Amino acid sequence: MIVNKSIKICHLTSAHPDGDIRIFHKECVSLADAGFEVHIVVPNTKPRFEKGIQIHSFSAEKSGRFSRMKKTAKQVFEEAKIIDAHIYHFHDPELLPFGLKLLKMGKKVIYDA
Repeated sequence: MIVNKSIKICHLTSAHPDGDIRIFHKECVSLADAGFEVHIVVPNTKPRFEKGIQIHSFSAEKSGRFSRMKKTAKQVFEEAKIIDAHIYHFHDPELLPFGLKLLKMGKKVIYDA
């Protein structure tokens, strides 16, 4: 195993569920197994450390897509800033404006659609 604990990677989601197969199990767990420090921000779950991943969460309104696109996406961004990762990776198009803000902050950003 390569030890990459000096590189902090953070996955962001405003739409995918806690434990999403692709994001959590295939991407985050694989990165943690490779030795990276991995964080994920996902709304409406229990914050915890699981399978080598620090899970960050917050309460978000469950009032539809428009609310998720406006309010939840901003909450994800606010949590992401606190984590202060080197690399941010996300899949949700409503996070694109916040990905640009992270780029302006000097962060590496991956949008994977």
